[in-house]
Formats: sequence, structure tokens, C-alpha cells
Amino acid sequence: MHKRGMSAIIATVLIIGLTVVIAAAIIIWGIGFSSDIQEGADDKNDQTMFCANSKIKLRNGCLENNQLKLLIENQGQVALTGFNVRVIGSASAYGSKIEKDLGIAGITQILVDHDDTIGTIKSVEVLPMLKVKEMISCAQSDELYSIKPC
Repeated sequence: MHKRGMSAIIATVLIIGLTVVIAAAIIIWGIGFSSDIQEGADDKNDQTMFCANSKIKLRNGCLENNQLKLLIENQGQVALTGFNVRVIGSASAYGSKIEKDLGIAGITQILVDHDDTIGTIKSVEVLPMLKVKEMISCAQSDELYSIKPC
């Protein structure tokens, strides 16, 4: 009978030890998981903040030798690293990603290869791109509705 008592104590100690080990593993996993979520939220917050401070103005646009020439001014409070250009024509549309740095209050000209199969150009939309941790395209855009030959 004395041995049975010892077996119950040993079993209780083993169960408590196993419970502590499992609880510690869950806590360590939870801490890592929550820090990953927080990091992702911080990145998204940075992107939102930088995009909110970006603003461009399309000063001019013309078409010459199958190239669309666009004059862009950075009116925002952040430096830009490129542009997403959407050209909408009477038959279809196309997009182009242009990587070109543009500092705060800077003006630059970008050249976009033009695809004649889209028909007459109806509009050109340019979205600013910037690099937070990776290249992102912001929603604030400017649009031109009249593209003439240069």
C-alpha cells in the first residue's frame, strides 16, 4: 500500500510538470505570434502615413514617336521612387511601372512606351510609388484627359 501512495505522488508531479511545459510553449508561441502581428500593423501604418503625405501633379503630357512624355511635379511631403502609369484608350488600356526618383518639390519628365492598339488615348492616370520597406503604389493620383502630339 505504501508503494501505491508514492506512485500517485509521482504521477501528480509528472502531470504538473507536463502542464507547465505545455503552458510555457504556448506562451512563447503567443509572444512570437503577437509580435509578428504588431510588426505587420506597424508596416501598414507606415505605408498609410507615407502615402497620405504623397501628392503629384501632372503638369503636361504629349505623344511623340510612340512615347508618352509626362511632366510630373511632386507636391507631397515625401520623396518618390517611381510611378504607376495607366493609359486608357478607346479600345483598351495598359499599365506601365516607371522607376525614377523624384525628391520633394521636384519636377521630372518620364517616358512611357505607347501601345497604339489601345486606340485614341482617353486618359492617363499616374500613381506615385514610394519605398517604405518595399515598393508600394499609393492611391493618390492625378489624371490627364487631353494628350496631344508634342
